[in-house]
Amino acid sequence: MKVECACGCGKLIDKYDSRGRLRKYLKGHHRRKKRELIYCACGCGNKLTNFTKQGRSRKYIRYHNLNDLPKFGKDHPNWKGGRALTTRGYVSILKRKHPFKTSANRVFEHRLVMEKKLARYLKPWEVVHHKNGVKDDNRIENLELVTNSTVHLAIERLLKENEKLRKQVK
Repeated sequence: MKVECACGCGKLIDKYDSRGRLRKYLKGHHRRKKRELIYCACGCGNKLTNFTKQGRSRKYIRYHNLNDLPKFGKDHPNWKGGRALTTRGYVSILKRKHPFKTSANRVFEHRLVMEKKLARYLKPWEVVHHKNGVKDDNRIENLELVTNSTVHLAIERLLKENEKLRKQVK
């Protein structure tokens, strides 16, 4: 005589094993939870089983629960307008379509401010210098365009030497 496996898989098994003992489950199915068809809790009307094949309970079809949706950009609860402070103290802005963006789709804010003033993209070798030395002060009156990093380094050295001389005079 054949009966259905008690786990809910729908497979037919012999009611008694070779030793005459009563069987409820197919081999290995005794640990399974009874799977039943239920309706998705979101209200879409689609049916799903109440347990996954791994035995985890569920109420929703994947991504039907609004809390399970992956969130990016403006929809993410930690969104701060795409602005971030780097470890070196500069402000970076998320710009996915900028031609000189980093691999993380970011551009330094001081470069964007200078580009807006000049109405063109800065060349990769051009450097924007902060006159007052404060890296997150990106007002246009505090920024100065320098042709390359060698000139920028010379400016920085002169400023440091000037500062040392002022301290010696005092």
